[in-house]
Amino acid sequence: MPAQVCKEHTASAHRLPTADTAVADGSARNRSPGIMTCVVHDGVPAQLEIRTGTHRIVSLAGRTSADELGLEPGMAAITSVKSADVVMELPQQRR
Repeated sequence: MPAQVCKEHTASAHRLPTADTAVADGSARNRSPGIMTCVVHDGVPAQLEIRTGTHRIVSLAGRTSADELGLEPGMAAITSVKSADVVMELPQQRR
């Protein structure tokens, strides 16, 4: 089965949600509003891509979940990142 290629998709700023936009349900605190730029349903997991600010986030989700949400390029969406551990490191300074 050939892989689907994502095409760049842009949306006008008035469609963007804000970080304070209410969500249906969730407990994650690291939220970023953005626009869905790619949704690929080629396999069991769906590949999702969202642009949020200057960042591009790619994630895999169950195909059924992606279908039930009706995800499509151009839709406003909010990413939520929840992790048990996040490690921040600084590069070693040269002396």
